[in-house]
Amino acid sequence: MNQFLRKSLYTSLASLSLLPLFSLSASANSSYEYNYNYSHHSSISRTMNKKVTAKYSVLRLPEKGAYAKATGNCTMFDKPGALGNASVVAPRNTLRNWSHQHSAKNIFYVYGMAKTSNGYYYAKVVTLGGKYRGWIYAGEHDFSNDLSNLDNNSGLVEDHPLCYGKMPRMKYDYHIKADLWTTPNYSRIDSRPLNFNYKRYAKDTFKIESCVMNKQNWRYYYVVDEQHPNICGWIFHNNVRRYY
Repeated sequence: MNQFLRKSLYTSLASLSLLPLFSLSASANSSYEYNYNYSHHSSISRTMNKKVTAKYSVLRLPEKGAYAKATGNCTMFDKPGALGNASVVAPRNTLRNWSHQHSAKNIFYVYGMAKTSNGYYYAKVVTLGGKYRGWIYAGEHDFSNDLSNLDNNSGLVEDHPLCYGKMPRMKYDYHIKADLWTTPNYSRIDSRPLNFNYKRYAKDTFKIESCVMNKQNWRYYYVVDEQHPNICGWIFHNNVRRYY
């Protein structure tokens, strides 16, 4: 009996002597797992919470070099797409259709640039028809001085709304039957009718000094009043007539 009690006592003492070791080991492992998980999740949180920002600038491109057409590669948003939470202004399919068409209304005037903190460039544009205005991805190169720097895989490519057209054989003694414009309609962002009543000059004759064509092959003449040379401007070719 005494021998049995002594063995039980030795066993109990041995067990008690091991408790601090198990406790220390469990504590160390618990501390390691906690620190590891905290560090891991903190790293993810910092990555996900790193916001993309943008630096904006207003462009002052030469008048003839401020225009572009859609490539159909990208969507138009109400702000640079990389910033997140951007709303669609014109979907990619719409812009892809424009890239195959020749509508003068859907040529873009480029007047702003944004560079994001992750190195991407966006162009602020408006269609010459005035219906669509927004931001389109422009690549990874600065295009503020030259739209030919737009990347090939971007949503825009440099374009020119006008080209020279063939002059008529007869250049004098024309009459006009519509308003004159500062530039051919839908060829420049500020194209507008001149502020005068063309009917007052219905009996005047005009000479044709230049001819251009837009993307739809519409021909426009630059005409000057032969009796009042201060009256001059652009007119659609079907709105001039020679009566003799």
